[in-house]
Amino acid sequence: MINKKIILILVIFLIVGLAIGCTDYRAEYEKLRSEYVSIQQELNSVRYELANMEAKLVNAQNRMEYLEEEIRKSREELAEVQRQLSLYKELGIEVQSGIQPPYIKGLGSEVNLINNENAKNPTWLSLLSFLAEDETDRSTYSFSYDCGCFTQDVHNKAELAGIRTAWVGIDFEVGMGHALNAFKTTDKGLVFIDCTGAGFEPMFYYPFGTVTFGDVDNWDKIAYVEIGKPLGFISVGIPYGLRYSDYEKWQNDVRSFEMELEAYDEALGGRLFVPEAEYRYLMKKLEELEKLGEKLGGFWSPLGTVKRVEIYW
Repeated sequence: MINKKIILILVIFLIVGLAIGCTDYRAEYEKLRSEYVSIQQELNSVRYELANMEAKLVNAQNRMEYLEEEIRKSREELAEVQRQLSLYKELGIEVQSGIQPPYIKGLGSEVNLINNENAKNPTWLSLLSFLAEDETDRSTYSFSYDCGCFTQDVHNKAELAGIRTAWVGIDFEVGMGHALNAFKTTDKGLVFIDCTGAGFEPMFYYPFGTVTFGDVDNWDKIAYVEIGKPLGFISVGIPYGLRYSDYEKWQNDVRSFEMELEAYDEALGGRLFVPEAEYRYLMKKLEELEKLGEKLGGFWSPLGTVKRVEIYW
């Protein structure tokens, strides 16, 4: 009986102990759970901050790459500007930008250039394409429509077509000056173009009977500008370079043509009828002269010696 009581008391103590132990375990569990939730919240906050920092780092890297690219482009543009300035200085050219040329054209009106802020420097081929389509050179030169008018119209049409163009004023050592256009091509550099049309009279050619040597229909010309030397011209589309030395080579070729033509005239001797064998020889020489004339384009005579050059972009 006593043993049963002792066993009962022990069972009661055991149950009470377990109950007390469970209570302590729950409290510890709740404490640990609360701590876990807190750590998870802090971890999420740190992850969010890390993601923000990584995004800012990526943006900073992109911005740095963008700035590096802009710096590279700026350096290239600066180098190009310095190269162009050096070229202008070597040529003795004065350059203005964003102002109207202080020149009078035609019957006394002021030059009025209309620039296009979106115009770009053309390639050589795109410039040739524009000149081929433009018909300004088809107009006739007169006192009311002079070289200043031609140059203004080519400038404004080119700018309207998205091609950056300059108006160029040239003073000669003797006599009246001249006006033409300049283009800064992306592949061949600075190019001077003269579109002054028929009536300006700087062109000569060699007629012979029904044969006319040289191109008498194309008035678009490459202008060769160098201070202290005559202003020279070669028809656009003729396979000569753009340097003044190329123009001098063209002049030498023209002199060679003149010698060949003179020899042909001497052989013909003013005769209307010649023996058949001699006729075949003369026709062959005439054919050679025609081919040579085609290679030379228009036979443009040079203007005065250049004293001063002003470019207005």
